[in-house]
Amino acid sequence: MKKRYYAVMFSLILTLLCCCLTGFAAADDGPPVTMEVSSIYGEIGKMGVHVPITVKLYGQSSAVFDGTLAIQTLENAAEQGTEVYEYLYPVTISTGETKELQLYVPLGQRSSEIHVMLTDNSGMTVGAETMFFDISRDMGRLLIGVLADREEELLYLDGASLDYGMVQSKLVFLDAKVFPVDIRGLEMLDILVINHFETDRLSDEQRTILMAWVEDGGTLLLGTGATAYSTLGPLAEGLVELPIGGMFYTKVNLGTEYEEKAPGDSDITMVCAELEISGGTVVEENDGIPLLTMVERGEGKIGIYCYD
Repeated sequence: MKKRYYAVMFSLILTLLCCCLTGFAAADDGPPVTMEVSSIYGEIGKMGVHVPITVKLYGQSSAVFDGTLAIQTLENAAEQGTEVYEYLYPVTISTGETKELQLYVPLGQRSSEIHVMLTDNSGMTVGAETMFFDISRDMGRLLIGVLADREEELLYLDGASLDYGMVQSKLVFLDAKVFPVDIRGLEMLDILVINHFETDRLSDEQRTILMAWVEDGGTLLLGTGATAYSTLGPLAEGLVELPIGGMFYTKVNLGTEYEEKAPGDSDITMVCAELEISGGTVVEENDGIPLLTMVERGEGKIGIYCYD
């Protein structure tokens, strides 16, 4: 009886071991590394401008993976042809490791695609992905980046036609997690709007490259009003005198085109911040109250609204 019992137990243990070994073998049957590729601007691109790309690599093998990440774009060649530009990055991924790479790749002049390929040291392809970008050849595009906690309140800025329909605005919502830490990551933006957002959530590095982008020709628009302190935050230094003078209500007329039945229909009441702005030029006012003040910074500009 005991011999039969031990025989049955031995058989069960052997079966269990076989199942485990089969499971491990099946795990190694898949790719040693899986790859995810994305851009903080989605499918939006501009020819010749750096696209911020995030590549996430997940180690799936029981052994350390060594290989190369290759990124390819198409450029103009000397004799009216095309030339492949390739950017190579060596990668090492341990078992169970997740590695995230932040890369800045210029979109080629001959194609709106970026090809991403991962190979091992033998040259075998482990993963590949092609990113397609909308470059708006037929219509000019004003790309507006937005940092805001209440994104839905700024949707009216999306799809606005400018310059007799020749230019159309496009909003891209950002946050502190994806905001670039390299000035090349802001090259695609024409305007950055910060409204109802605590700017101290940005790191020192992010704020530094933001101001460098402005000085290089970018346009930054800041909404204030009741959230003036948190929105201006560390950006106020050298720009706005602190403490802020106070908050007050004021009526602003949106113009006769918004009147419905009688004059005054287009008046709205807003909370405004009393701001003292160094070296600014008032470009929009209402009854002597400066609503929008522009400040030059290098080649760029900072617009500060007294309201949200």
